[in-house]
Amino acid sequence: MNTDPAIIKSHDTKCFLMKAKDGYLLVDTGYVWRQEAFVGQLRKQNVAVREIRHIFLTHYHDDHSGLLNYFVSENPDVRIILHKSGKDLLLIGRNTYDRNACVPTRRCAKSWHVLDLFSNQTGRVPPYAVRETDILQEEDDDALLRELGIDGKIILTPGHSPDSMCILLDNGDLYAGDAAMSSWPALLTGCKYTTIAILDLDMYYDSWQKIIDCGAKVVHPAHGKPFSVKKLEENHRKIKKLWPSPKSRPVRKWRSARAAAKTKKDAERAERRERI
Repeated sequence: MNTDPAIIKSHDTKCFLMKAKDGYLLVDTGYVWRQEAFVGQLRKQNVAVREIRHIFLTHYHDDHSGLLNYFVSENPDVRIILHKSGKDLLLIGRNTYDRNACVPTRRCAKSWHVLDLFSNQTGRVPPYAVRETDILQEEDDDALLRELGIDGKIILTPGHSPDSMCILLDNGDLYAGDAAMSSWPALLTGCKYTTIAILDLDMYYDSWQKIIDCGAKVVHPAHGKPFSVKKLEENHRKIKKLWPSPKSRPVRKWRSARAAAKTKKDAERAERRERI
């Protein structure tokens, strides 16, 4: 069953609604604070929440997993398809890349810092406890989606996060989550179709190679417009090193040291004024 998936937008994240044999499969759920708008878009597609039988989670971050608890509360029969490592990550309730991830370019790090000054996004999300009925993936799977009536397979694509997964349809369409990105902030800051936060650069590019080798033709990222897989081929391994993100441990340590130094200088100035 191959019909073009409908796009459901959640702020700057694109989720995808796929027709299945028994209802629908939803790729990601967007931000928790976009619930009303998200459900409104489902209504425009004439799809009720209870018609969504499966949710495919590309990874656990807040802009992809935010409404898991909502969908489960509205339809306890819905089954979540996720990577095995996502089970523990979803219980944390926040994006762990805030502490560990790096960014592909120095310009990206600076832009991220500026955007954070005007953003109300916290990276936090209601923790989700995986249930026995949910489906945990440990390896590439060429059978599960076909059982649901979707002509495609699941491929594991770690690098952005440990639990990253994609859906590759038989027609070559890849629903990539954050395994690749074409949003204007990423392209303008020189990320060369990578995402703006990467945990492991070698692993990330290995996942690109898998995408290429598996026969993907068009990449549908969660952030940005669809593009040809040739962009991955042309930009493969172009990023040579990573830079600390504004929320990473090295930057936080530097900021703390800078703040401590400023406090010390202020105290010394105050002491000099008292002497005068």
